[in-house]
Amino acid sequence: MSRLFFHFEYKGGRVPDDEGKELANLKEAHRYALLLINQATRDFEAATDWRDWRIQITDVSDLPLLTVLFPFRSPGGYAAKAAGFSP
Repeated sequence: MSRLFFHFEYKGGRVPDDEGKELANLKEAHRYALLLINQATRDFEAATDWRDWRIQITDVSDLPLLTVLFPFRSPGGYAAKAAGFSP
């Protein structure tokens, strides 16, 4: 298990994850990032243009391990299905 951090990044800024989450591998981290994307797009869909957003997954030393892009779709779209989420 490793502590990984899920930073929301967009053109011109970053919303840092200061807590992180313990996960076994990058496959789990990718799935978790898709769940975060699904939640964000459902909670803020009407007010946000997601085209330039992504989640940068890093380790404890802030080394980038994986970048997960926000799909330009509505909630319940690709990100939700890929993560196994059913509304």
